[in-house]
Amino acid sequence: MKALTRNFLSLLLGDALYRLAGFLATAYLARVLGQEGFGVVSFCLAVLSYAMFASNNGLTVVGTRIVSGKTGDILPSVNAVVFLRLLHALAAALLLLALPGPLVAVIDGVPPNRVKLAASNHESSPDSREGSPAAALASSIVVTIGCW
Repeated sequence: MKALTRNFLSLLLGDALYRLAGFLATAYLARVLGQEGFGVVSFCLAVLSYAMFASNNGLTVVGTRIVSGKTGDILPSVNAVVFLRLLHALAAALLLLALPGPLVAVIDGVPPNRVKLAASNHESSPDSREGSPAAALASSIVVTIGCW
């Protein structure tokens, strides 16, 4: 019983510290980035969470169920689940990489073939959307994918 109590308290403390650190990081980012910058980061994280949801697709639960029911070698089952999650994550990443251009076009109201992202725009042109909030948003999505 003593080990159970110690394990419970360590999980409780770890979860409390995790939540406190998340709260403090959010408050710090909101203060440093300002309203617009924090909104861009929040939107990018929301888009990223949808991609993570699509890449998971319940495979963690299915993998746990498969492994718990096996009595022999579980390595082939684990490999299959990890491979499927990798394929889903790759598909989600490719979708997110294709997203910034059309997203800027929708937000700024310009045709997608005339959009240049601020991160990759090295030349000035009248068609450029460099410096627009939508281009900053799209660049943030690309940066967020890189961190993912």
